Amino acid sequence: MSVDSIAFDRQRPNKHLLSVPSKSPTISWKTTPLKSDWQQTTYQIRLDRPEWQPTTYYVNSAASVAVTWPGADISSREIVNIKVGVRGVGEEEDVWSEEVNVEGGLFEQGEWSAVPICAVGGVDLSKRIPVTLLRKWFTLGDGGKEIRKARLYVTALGFYEVEINGRKVGDEELAPGWTSNGYRIKYLTFDVVDLLRKGENVVGAYLGEGGGGVEQREDMV
Repeated sequence: MSVDSIAFDRQRPNKHLLSVPSKSPTISWKTTPLKSDWQQTTYQIRLDRPEWQPTTYYVNSAASVAVTWPGADISSREIVNIKVGVRGVGEEEDVWSEEVNVEGGLFEQGEWSAVPICAVGGVDLSKRIPVTLLRKWFTLGDGGKEIRKARLYVTALGFYEVEINGRKVGDEELAPGWTSNGYRIKYLTFDVVDLLRKGENVVGAYLGEGGGGVEQREDMV
């Protein structure tokens, strides 16, 4: 018997989910029972978060899909460690999952402080646009401090691919994916601490046309 595949909201199961989009995400999990007729009767959710005492919430329910977040809302960038325990009919002990954690996204408008950038010069939208490369050098580690945590929050009106120190960030293709830019712009969050180094670093972004970067042309129909 095992409890696995813990997921938050509509995200894919992940042992460390970056930037969950909700302050109180729903929780789902799958069980792998030893008997085909096994039925869950109760579940427990244990939350362990900074500056809080670990808290376990006990619920009499067979639910395992999109159950309600049991504790206080997640704060921006807060990391909460979570374990799920379940018990079946006639059982006296809970079976617990491995610990996973979820990290809050940027929930407040004022936390988005970056200024959008683009290529210099006008762009003729009636023609195909070559890929644009934007680059910036920056320095880290002044004073001998260790780089312990680093997140990259990124989006674009069009497709993009980001590199740090010559190494691709993430494994996505055609990011950030399709969306209706008139209503929302999706962003992705990456853990980039392993791509950074003390001293001089360089970040580069390849920008493609994408659905938000051009008007529809005859050769695109």
